[in-house]
Amino acid sequence: MSVQNPALFDADAFVARQERKSLLRFIVCGSVDHGKSTLIGRLLYEAGLVCADQLAALDHESRRYGTQGGERDFALLLDGLLRRELAFAHRAPDQEP
Repeated sequence: MSVQNPALFDADAFVARQERKSLLRFIVCGSVDHGKSTLIGRLLYEAGLVCADQLAALDHESRRYGTQGGERDFALLLDGLLRRELAFAHRAPDQEP
């Protein structure tokens, strides 16, 4: 959207258009250990997008490898999802998913 004159920008109309969208796209930037994976993992959890088996695996991995003193380490959730995606993407074409 191109805005020539900021005074002509209708913020209410913009918000109304955004509220009708069903897809949220965002970018997370930061250096190493700044919490990017933790943030995204927590957002997935809070949105109810983590299956029960994934949550059980997260609890197990958090106790084993976590950095949160026994609490859920949401960074591990994102790392686990990425590992599965990479494994699926690199499987042989004749292998079952």
